[in-house]
Amino acid sequence: GAGPPESGKVPLGASLRLRSGCVKLDWAAGGETIIEGPAFIELASRRELFLGHGNVAANVPGGGFVVRTPSGVMTDLGTRFGVAVQPDGTTQVDVFEGAVQAVVHSSAAAPMTNGPTTGPTAQPLMLSAGKAASLAGGTVTLDQGGAMPQRFITRLSSDVSQLDVVDLVCGGDGSTHRRGEALDPVTGKYGELKPVGARSAEKSFHRIAGLPVIDGVFVPNGSRGPTLIDSARDLFSFPATTGIIVNHIWTGGAIPWFHSPAIRTDIAGVDYSQLPHGILCIHSNGGLTFNLANIRRLYPGRSLARFHCTVGNSYVNGTLNETGFNPRADVYVIVDGKVRQERRQFTNQDGVFTIDVPLQKTDRFMSLATTDGGDDINDDWVLWLDPQIQLGN
Repeated sequence: GAGPPESGKVPLGASLRLRSGCVKLDWAAGGETIIEGPAFIELASRRELFLGHGNVAANVPGGGFVVRTPSGVMTDLGTRFGVAVQPDGTTQVDVFEGAVQAVVHSSAAAPMTNGPTTGPTAQPLMLSAGKAASLAGGTVTLDQGGAMPQRFITRLSSDVSQLDVVDLVCGGDGSTHRRGEALDPVTGKYGELKPVGARSAEKSFHRIAGLPVIDGVFVPNGSRGPTLIDSARDLFSFPATTGIIVNHIWTGGAIPWFHSPAIRTDIAGVDYSQLPHGILCIHSNGGLTFNLANIRRLYPGRSLARFHCTVGNSYVNGTLNETGFNPRADVYVIVDGKVRQERRQFTNQDGVFTIDVPLQKTDRFMSLATTDGGDDINDDWVLWLDPQIQLGN
């Protein structure tokens, strides 16, 4: 069908097929749900719906709201949560506040109007705030990455003016102040990783699974020719580097290091490890690429106006196990394979500088990269400070 109208009442028992876009349902019994298309739902009662496929984000105070899917039944215990159903019926449930009870079916269920082909056959699994799980084939599997707000559209209108990029890298929607996750440009792994020392990369670009706003990570090295930096196969000609990265790309808060003392997070009298501040620590040689379309998706009707942050090097000369002189580094902001701003061969003696890059509606991918400045020193403590994406109308 053509999808629901822009506003109006939807009768119980009705089915809605949404080809694209979003619709918000306000429930007479209280609470609201946002449906993201393509999606199919059936309204079973004042507190229950069937989600055949698509995404639902629910904010229902008081508890008792039920979402049924082909894989199972999710019962809200007074919370905010999201449910996503893939075309094969696999269900993902993320809990942001409160708790959800999840029960799997032993086999696929028919739409609600016909009743499920089988009833729940497993013990209920209680998912508390911050937890996530997938339901498929009669089994439920906890998602080790936990609940990710960026999997779901939770608002159709917002007065948010800027997005916290560190939060986005940590699975948030740009407003939830998440910190402490890491991206490994050598393997493409993501999460709460252990600090590591110097490593070389055989493959330059890795996609990041399960983190929608991040397209991938890479190790820039111009000595091998242009570096692949995004899934659209865009290349960028970085200067020759060692092809080695020290540690991971870290989000902070505190930045874990593989020996003591830890990386300094204070520059120019400000400790950026403390909220509301945030840090992306990208040692040379490392880079990550954002999927701008997936960031726009989170805020319907809004544009991405510009990327803004300051950059500095917090390195302390003569620190234990480190060099006694000023390591050089380069940083780049690259959009769809074209450099938008760069700073070459700065050191810890140069203070902080501003990055400010306008973004266009047609921009697809934005890459942030640090290289070694030509001195073959890979443990530059390069900090991208308070990175933000400013929203437009």
